[in-house]
Amino acid sequence: MLKKYLNIAICLLVLTLGGGLTAWGCTVPVFRYALERWRASPHVVTIFHTGPLQGEDKAVADALLAMSASAKVPINLEVTIVDVTNPAEPLSPELKTLWEAQKTKVTPWMVVNYPERTYDVKKDTWYAGKLDAKVAGLLIDSPQRQQIAKKILAGESAVFIVLESGDKTKDDALIARLESNLQKLAKVITLPEVDPDDARKMSSELPLRIAFSILRVVRNDPREVMFRIMLLGGDDELAASAEPVVVPVYGRGRAMGAIASKLLTDDEISGICGFITGPCSCEVKEQNPGYDVVLAADWEALIENRIVVDPEIPALVSIAGLGAVPAVTTAPAATTQQAEPASAVGGLGGRTLVIAISVIAVVVLLAGLFLMLRREKGQV
Repeated sequence: MLKKYLNIAICLLVLTLGGGLTAWGCTVPVFRYALERWRASPHVVTIFHTGPLQGEDKAVADALLAMSASAKVPINLEVTIVDVTNPAEPLSPELKTLWEAQKTKVTPWMVVNYPERTYDVKKDTWYAGKLDAKVAGLLIDSPQRQQIAKKILAGESAVFIVLESGDKTKDDALIARLESNLQKLAKVITLPEVDPDDARKMSSELPLRIAFSILRVVRNDPREVMFRIMLLGGDDELAASAEPVVVPVYGRGRAMGAIASKLLTDDEISGICGFITGPCSCEVKEQNPGYDVVLAADWEALIENRIVVDPEIPALVSIAGLGAVPAVTTAPAATTQQAEPASAVGGLGGRTLVIAISVIAVVVLLAGLFLMLRREKGQV
């Protein structure tokens, strides 16, 4: 019987090590693997209303719904329109919980949740307010998000968004320090050598290179109000902070979480860049830090090796002529998702930790069984 267990343990060790070699064997850098293979998860827009939608409300709701379902507008939104008074279609338990959490009778009411929602308002919801054409327009697009998409589609490894504080001295000091670090790292970091026989090799003909850029976002820019709230995750403390905030973005708009400038050390910057440019050790996107921001971009053009064309987004409102933007009602304070970057030599991800623990456990099991087997032989 002990021999049987010993054989099983040996098999487990082989399988574990085999899985580890597979995880470590991916030679594609994280930022390129994410760009080519991690589809942007949709933010969930729920529009609650009472009775039939009319006029502009109906036009805005229908436009959002059409965009979320259109192949011509590649945007990561999932839209649901719900009549809370329709007895023929009662709310699901999840939607009922979400609606009751709003504590409002104003309709139509729009709620926006981060991807992979759990319908926990404190964790998921980053915007809630009266349905409005201007706010909806700011949700789907903004000038700085267009720049992020263009930079990444041009082959940049990552874009570091700096959400300015408004204090020029603080903002300029952070930009100078960040820029200095990124320039140094771009020169010393070596990309993993991509194995042409790797089954997970790159599909795009886009040249592989290390390039980091900085994108400044003026905190009170009315065109970026929804983007700002999305980045801060509903964290009232971070939003009210007098410090600038940095959000690294890579792949198809995957943000690694908002980091207050006072917490962004040189080692932290080095770790973030090391993770992004290191070999992809975890193929499951959700096991990597961060969340996807709302971005309208034709990512599939890269995979299909065709010319990237800016998506034709129906103008709910003219961004150039926004005028006064309605007051934005944010959700209750949420926990900001912080990145946990690895060292500058490249990130190994959560899978490596699991593998290491598994190996240790199997080795301990083997040792115990081996000793038991020897003791059993001695007793015969």
